[in-house]
Amino acid sequence: MTLFRSSPLARILACCTSRPLPPSLRRSCGGDGGQATAEYALVVLAAAAVGVVLVAWVTSGGGADRIGRLFAKVFDNIARRVA
Repeated sequence: MTLFRSSPLARILACCTSRPLPPSLRRSCGGDGGQATAEYALVVLAAAAVGVVLVAWVTSGGGADRIGRLFAKVFDNIARRVA
């Protein structure tokens, strides 16, 4: 029985079941403890990439004028709805 408990198939089956794991297999199953950290890192990288693209677009010309017009339209719409 010890051979079965230490086999990779037994570990996979134990990790996929909803019942509590025996003490001998608890440490052999990887958890998802670091998954949130990895997802957070990917979101930060994506936000940085968007920021770099936005800065490159604005500094290459034409972008600052377009952003200014966009903000002017947004503020005008808000002012019309509030008044």
